[in-house]
Amino acid sequence: MSLENETLQLFLNNKVQISKDALGLVLEQEKPLEAAELLLKNINQDIITILPKHIEDNLNKPTESTLSILENFEKNKPIRGVSDLSTFFNNRYTHFRKLLSGRLTNPSSVNSMTKMVKEKVSTIGLVCNKRITAKGNILFELEDPTGTVKIVASGKEVRPQAETLVMDEAIGVAGTMGDGIMFADEIMWPDVPVVAEPKKLKHESYAIFLSDTHIGSKKFMEKEFKRFLSWLNGEVGGKEQQELVSKIKYCFLAGDIVDGIGIYPRQDEELSIANIEEQYQEAANYFSQVPNHIKTILSPGNHDFIRLGQPQPPLDPEVAEPLYKLKNIELVGNPATIKIAEHDNGGLDVLMYHGVSLDSLITADPTLKDGYTKPELVMKSLLIRRHLSPPYDTGLIASGQDQMVIRTVPDIFHAGHVHSNGNSMYRGINIINSGTWQGQTAFQKLCGHEPTPAILPLLNLQTRELNLVNFNFTDQ
Repeated sequence: MSLENETLQLFLNNKVQISKDALGLVLEQEKPLEAAELLLKNINQDIITILPKHIEDNLNKPTESTLSILENFEKNKPIRGVSDLSTFFNNRYTHFRKLLSGRLTNPSSVNSMTKMVKEKVSTIGLVCNKRITAKGNILFELEDPTGTVKIVASGKEVRPQAETLVMDEAIGVAGTMGDGIMFADEIMWPDVPVVAEPKKLKHESYAIFLSDTHIGSKKFMEKEFKRFLSWLNGEVGGKEQQELVSKIKYCFLAGDIVDGIGIYPRQDEELSIANIEEQYQEAANYFSQVPNHIKTILSPGNHDFIRLGQPQPPLDPEVAEPLYKLKNIELVGNPATIKIAEHDNGGLDVLMYHGVSLDSLITADPTLKDGYTKPELVMKSLLIRRHLSPPYDTGLIASGQDQMVIRTVPDIFHAGHVHSNGNSMYRGINIINSGTWQGQTAFQKLCGHEPTPAILPLLNLQTRELNLVNFNFTDQ
């Protein structure tokens, strides 16, 4: 019996018909009989006749882990003077004015608005000052290229809004203009669009998220990380677990790959590897054990051998050369936006950011006081602000375009830095803080901060459901 007839007979034996064109597509597969069996397994049991579209939906499933880098910081132009700082903030203002203008009624420039006494007005600008008045109201200043205006927020709804303002963020304000001062009725943030439901891949695959491995620290949880690698290679767990890990296509690590050198006082006392190049070699030794079918994307953090100013370029190839030699590794800057699985329903966009600004936001915004234990709340506030690090004093490099603006609305927002796991869904965006793989340091103990180490976020890209896999347990 010919291969064509044998394949056709397989469908007929299962009481399913197949069109000539669809049969031709099956025969084009590398192993037609295995392809036919897979098709029969995947196809809806109510289908009587298999057509070419069913081949596309049920057989030609993507197997490769593809990615493309949408936004990736590499280098700034040199800063020449104050004019560069002015250009930087004017660029920020211009970008957010376009986003906010449609949400306000005829927004005016600050200079024009101040002449419209006793009228309803609205404007857009950057916050440049904030304080509490003697009466307990919030008084803040808003600046645009034409000038600065003082604004009072005293109402039951607008005062709590104003309390959350942080320096240099872009907002829109509506209210009434007084004599040299505006009385706010409402404050608006750029925010991300509302969506009916999260975007999903058609085919089942997974991504895992790590951060703050701190390889080279005595507190690096080596045993737990090796346990994770064994799991990732299908060496532990039952058949169901092994099948699941075989579908993991992407691994993201959002900074602090190594513990670094001279990051904080007396750090040398807590290092197991005191040479930065040896730390990256050790990191490469670990990540070389990640299966080759998994694309691993690494971005730097404040402990890595890179400038502290934000944004950060990818790691220096001379220092992190062993990582660059790994075939399944992609090194990007901080922040970076990566599109994954583009061939499957257009793919998903992942925004990676280490998260240094979380410290500043937790201090500046009283509604985020629990941010070290609930980092997803701080990350949500960054999405609402459409900026990863609004205050200039968070170490921004003010050159050219503001690279910390969230221009591409992501499907997944991944960060680390605070060593605590946290996750939520906001307007179709998975917010994931992936915790750490470092035990509690002396400094953290002094601050009373309890990390949540060795807990791995695992995201189903088909359902967008997140699960946590705990590798922090005692062997029986």
